[in-house]
Amino acid sequence: VERYGVDNIIIAMPTAPGVEIREIVRICEKTGVQPRTIPGLYELLDGTVGLKQVRDISLEDLLRRDPIRTETRAVGELLAGKRVLVTGGGGSIGSELCRQILRARPAELILLGHGENSIFEIHNELEIENRQQHGGAVKIKPVIADIRFGDRIVTLFFEHKPQIVFHAAAHKHVPLMEFNPAEAITNNVLGTRNVVDAARAVGVERFV
Repeated sequence: VERYGVDNIIIAMPTAPGVEIREIVRICEKTGVQPRTIPGLYELLDGTVGLKQVRDISLEDLLRRDPIRTETRAVGELLAGKRVLVTGGGGSIGSELCRQILRARPAELILLGHGENSIFEIHNELEIENRQQHGGAVKIKPVIADIRFGDRIVTLFFEHKPQIVFHAAAHKHVPLMEFNPAEAITNNVLGTRNVVDAARAVGVERFV
């Protein structure tokens, strides 16, 4: 924190047990920086918050008891048996979403990302979890693609026909993107439009 002048700490682990969150918060507080967290999967699906929104740590985050079990049941009902696609599936937020989604036992989980190493790693991790949790029943498909290429994204959407899409592919470091505005616009704005257009073309049921 001191070395890099960190002003914000975001805990991108919305399904971690309370004991882990409490320990992370304790460490963060020693630095003088108040940590925040990203929304849980059910909050995203019911439309109360967006993927890019962060919030303060709540008591439920620190306890992680009944509220999480209730959320897991609700999420399971929404995602079970569905074809789910996550853009930015190898990123910090996207990979955590994929872990949560797998627990809900979708029919298919499509990991779409631009970086082959990150997609390779999350795919291997999820395949192990898939075998342990679901006997390998969930079809996990790693897809390397760049959302900036609209034709490619449309082709992939027609090929995989996702029913639910989580769009987590974005450049998130604002100070860095201020030095690279063209890249930020091309990826975050035009890339998002490409994903939205593809989702509309195939009739996606829910887009987050």
